[in-house]
Amino acid sequence: MPEIFVFDKTEEYKRWVAEVDAKLTGTERAVLSISKTAVDNFDTHACDSVPNKPGIYLIWVNEIIKYIGKDDDLRDRIKQHSVSRPTTTHTKRAKVKEALDNNLPIYFTYVRVEPLDLRAALESSLQRKYKPEWCDRID
Repeated sequence: MPEIFVFDKTEEYKRWVAEVDAKLTGTERAVLSISKTAVDNFDTHACDSVPNKPGIYLIWVNEIIKYIGKDDDLRDRIKQHSVSRPTTTHTKRAKVKEALDNNLPIYFTYVRVEPLDLRAALESSLQRKYKPEWCDRID
């Protein structure tokens, strides 16, 4: 019977998750603040500084992580959650608008992550850690 060799990258993965977590939540994070005016006027240029690349993003309301998501196009997804015209009634955009209407500060943090399987694993890890209120289900 052939010998089985297992290459365990668990510790390396944990270090990587911690590093990305620090990039999303630390003082050096990439931040996009969204104003009430931008949301009310559907100002899609408010998101121009966000790369249209794949990654993970967090929605913060009043310094609390409310949502953690992943997408192939960070700029487009953040626009959908903030300044694009709504397409459904119970969207993250409606929650963002409600928070802004209540004078709560809103911002997004984001980091590019490739490939897709790492984005999915990272999203799941961060959701389990932070348990954001706006996430429908946490694996």
